[in-house]
Amino acid sequence: MSLALYEKMAEDLHLQPMADMPLREKFLNSIYRNHVIYAVKEPLMKAIFFAWKLLPDKPTRKNCRKRNSFLLFDFKEWFLERYDCKQRKELLEAALDLLIAEVEHDENYEDYFNLLAYFIHDRINDGTWQEISKGRPHPIFWKPTREVKA
Repeated sequence: MSLALYEKMAEDLHLQPMADMPLREKFLNSIYRNHVIYAVKEPLMKAIFFAWKLLPDKPTRKNCRKRNSFLLFDFKEWFLERYDCKQRKELLEAALDLLIAEVEHDENYEDYFNLLAYFIHDRINDGTWQEISKGRPHPIFWKPTREVKA
């Protein structure tokens, strides 16, 4: 299906009586689901790969200098060692590389990412951040480990 057709469908969807439906339920509705997959997620995935391929050098532990970049490398290695969805593994590796490259390159975006990390840390500590549900991440995509938390 062409992107133009999905854009037309998106316009038509606004006329449907689903305006008060929770976002998750709306996105799982068949017509919205296809729209989100093909008109939102697919172009986003292509953009991530496109940007990743444009990096003059991929970030490595040798060419990075910031302490948080090394923590992100630790997370990237920890995550990719356990993540077992071959169709998305390269995408997530590219996204993490882009994040590390941006932390190295732009202090403003590094600050924004740090603020997000602080915010989530505070919400975990005060108990308001939703914990990982039992059986998640889904065992189809996650290699079993004995550890519960990262």
